[in-house]
Order: sequence, then C-alpha cells, then structure tokens
Amino acid sequence: MFIKKDLRKIPKILDDAVVCTAEMDTDTDKEDGEERAKRIKLQKPLQELKLHRRKQEFKGTLNILCQPAYLPKLQQLKSLNLYGCDIKDCAKIGMLEACPNLEILNLGRNPISELPAELSQVKSLKEIWLDDCQLAGDFPEPLYDLPNLQVLKLPNNQISRVDGSRMTRLTELRVLCLDRNLLQELPLEIQYLSNLKELFVRHNLLKGTLSPLAPSLEVLHISSNELSDLGTLDVDCPDLKTLYANGNQLVSLPMDLFANCQSLKKMGVSHNQLASVPDSFWTISSCEIVWKPNTQLTPPPSEDVEMEPATE
Repeated sequence: MFIKKDLRKIPKILDDAVVCTAEMDTDTDKEDGEERAKRIKLQKPLQELKLHRRKQEFKGTLNILCQPAYLPKLQQLKSLNLYGCDIKDCAKIGMLEACPNLEILNLGRNPISELPAELSQVKSLKEIWLDDCQLAGDFPEPLYDLPNLQVLKLPNNQISRVDGSRMTRLTELRVLCLDRNLLQELPLEIQYLSNLKELFVRHNLLKGTLSPLAPSLEVLHISSNELSDLGTLDVDCPDLKTLYANGNQLVSLPMDLFANCQSLKKMGVSHNQLASVPDSFWTISSCEIVWKPNTQLTPPPSEDVEMEPATE
C-alpha cells in the first residue's frame, strides 16, 4: 500500500492546522448543509502527526515542534510519530502534557541516550516506542511514572536493569518488549503486573531459572537466552497460549505444563539441551510444538511422531 508523504515542512503543517476550540463547529443560519460539511472538513483538527525521518528539520532536538504557539492546534492529537529523526535531546517533551488526548508516541530509531524527567508529565500516554535507541544501564526512570501505559517497546537498546518495585506502578501494562537488551534477570515483581498479556525478552542474558511471571500472561518470547529451567511457568501462567524458548539451555520442561496450561497452542523449544519431557509432549494434539533440534531428545519408539521444525 502506497502512503503519500506530506511534503510540507513542519512549521507549515502546524500553521495550516486549525485551533481546537469549542467554536470550531458553530453553525450559522446562513449555511446550508453542503457548505457546513465543507467547512467542517476543512477545519478538522490534527489527530495524527507523522513526522518520521525528518532529521534535517529537527536538528537533534524537539525545538521545532514543542512550541507554546502550536499547543492550541494539538489538543485533539492522539498519535505522534517521530521515528528516525536523529533526535538526541528530548528536552521540552513535557510540553506535550498540554495535549490531553495524546496516547501514542513513537521515538524509535533516534540516538536517545537519556529520557528527561519531564516525560513523566505526559500522563495520557498509553503506547511508547523506543526501539533502536541508545538507552543503556537502568530502565528509563520517567517511564515508571506513566500509569496509563499499555504498550511499551524498547528493543535493541542496552538496558541491563529493571527496578521491579517501581515497575509495579505500571498497572495497565499489557505488552512489554525488551528484546535485544542486556538483562541478566527479570524482576520478581513482574508477577504483579496483573494486566500483562505479552512479554518479549528475546536475545538477552537471562540465566538459570525463569522468574515467576504475571498470571495474566498469554504470550511469552524468551528465545536466545541462557535459561536452564522454566521454573513454575506452568503454575504461574495458566492462560499461556504462545511460548517460544528456542536457543536456551533447557534440560527439561515442567511435567504438568500441558495439564496446567490447557490454552497453549504454540511452543518452540528447539536448540536446547532437552533430554526429558512430559509424556504428553509426544501425544498432545492441541499444541503446535517445535522441538528439533535437541540432540538428546527422541520420540518414544512406540510413537510415530513427526513434528516439522517451524520458525518463530
């Protein structure tokens, strides 16, 4: 599908936008229906701003966008895309607090190494993308103070630590993606995120036994780590539907995995060191299982089992 890019410069886009006021849709006795429809169409407020890949205009900061003069025109804004704009400094981002309807913010593929504290003022945010940035060390602190967040994606950074006690503030979080970071463990408090449905922590440094996870979890991707044990996953996450744990060091699976996780439909455990699995592993028909290769694992001689490898 071809999407036509708005070739106007950012100041022109915002200058052309209408001011969001209660008087915008005021009718007059002189207007007929057709004239009124045309007028309303022309003064439709901005709800989505796609300003991605405009590094020549942003020049490393948000100054061109975050100006008080533009705020009256952004009152209906719901989605702001700043992907790939070479933004290094997010100062003034707190000004978006004046946009009460802003729910989605995409800051992906920008060389951002630190998020300013003022980001936590934008309480309306429900979805943030920070993929392929330069965030390193501790999980960005301002994100802990956005209680309405439902989707948080930070893949391809260098985050090594998450403060579990502070993460419990994100009570509405449904999707958390931390793929390709440097995490050696998941905080125990992640089990208290009662609305978390999808968790992605592929290509990290997780070792040993998997920490307890949220009971609401339905999708778990933990491939390409160094886990040796899934712990009590079967008890912790009874509603699990998708599990990918390829490329770890698993030597066994929870014996009651299929009995406790009856909703499980897809599971990948290839490229591990599995030597034993529950008997039901070979006979379960409700779940698509990818297990090859595991060099020490073979089907029982009495079973005619053929499970073709599939990709994640």
